[in-house]
Amino acid sequence: MPAPGLPVAGRMIAQPENECLHLADPHDRQMRRHKELRAQEKANKLPVKMSAVMAALMIPTLLMIRIFPVIIRWINVMTM
Repeated sequence: MPAPGLPVAGRMIAQPENECLHLADPHDRQMRRHKELRAQEKANKLPVKMSAVMAALMIPTLLMIRIFPVIIRWINVMTM
């Protein structure tokens, strides 16, 4: 339902892309759907890739934070 104060050109611009799909070739629609599925697959793989990088960067840092104080105390005890 168009807004009463909205000009015709504004209504045409505001139309969703799906309303214009009936004018597109079926091959174009299939290609668009294929591209959308590939983009979704890439987006679904991203968290897995990010978690491996995050683990590779965080685990050594966490180990250093936990182990260095122990090493410093051990050195202090051994040098006394």
